[in-house]
Amino acid sequence: MLRPVQPSGHGLATKATMHATPPPRSPSALLVLLSILAVAAIGFGLYEYLAARRANALVVVLTNSHESELTQIQQLGQKLKGAEQRAAAQLAGPLPDRPDAERRRPAAGGSNAAEAKAKALEDGKAFLATYGQQAHDMLISVGKAQVARNFAALIESGTITAAQADEIETQTAEQWVDTLAVTPNSVHPTDPTLSDEKLKSILGDQTFQQVQNYQRMQPLQALVNDVSSLSFAAPLTPGQSTQLMTVMANASGNYVNGGKANAQTVDWNQVLPQAQGILSDAQLSALKAEAQLPQLMALVKQYYLNSAATK
Repeated sequence: MLRPVQPSGHGLATKATMHATPPPRSPSALLVLLSILAVAAIGFGLYEYLAARRANALVVVLTNSHESELTQIQQLGQKLKGAEQRAAAQLAGPLPDRPDAERRRPAAGGSNAAEAKAKALEDGKAFLATYGQQAHDMLISVGKAQVARNFAALIESGTITAAQADEIETQTAEQWVDTLAVTPNSVHPTDPTLSDEKLKSILGDQTFQQVQNYQRMQPLQALVNDVSSLSFAAPLTPGQSTQLMTVMANASGNYVNGGKANAQTVDWNQVLPQAQGILSDAQLSALKAEAQLPQLMALVKQYYLNSAATK
């Protein structure tokens, strides 16, 4: 059977073939939608990246602030512990109702302590003999530095002259050498300060009395140092420290009555108004924080008294 011959693909296209070829189409709606979503995703990703950077920066700021607050809290906790220990020591006090024989009885191990001290003095001489000028010069240097620190306010104010300060440092350092005690864990003089007679011979009667008054204020030095350390952004200058210690001393009943100043007897209601003319705002805030520690300890004491009463 004869089959019809199929037209070859060569030659001109017929009219029907031309009509069968579809016209070019525009991008589909789905493709447009996907393009829009891609742009939106890129924009949202950029937004998230910038937001994350801002969040990280905020976390750093908050962390630094938190660490600063934690440091202040830890410092306050340390001061609170010190105040508690001082209060406990004051409450302990002497026991006047002990029999005289018991009060006169030497503490257990007293002879051992005397023997240990004698041994430390012997070791001190042997130590200096062994290391000679090297150890001597180091000891003199340390002694002079500590004397300079202890008398810094009096030297700065001109109460003690430079020549007098040098003489005090020299005699004190020599006394350190003569009374040096050495143990495996310590090196220290057994007689670290000059006698009143030696100081008076160097300073004269009037200046010696001023030094005596200053030394009666010395128990408050630790309290002033605490205030300075709490004001970590602006520690107290030597002049501010001396002025503040004088204000505190004059607010201490012990000092006013001729004795040594006592931190436990300081009237803070008297100190705070006078300190406003001495300290900056930040330093005054540190002083107020220090003043609240005795009040806090009083509340703690009252808490335990009330607890004991209810049991």
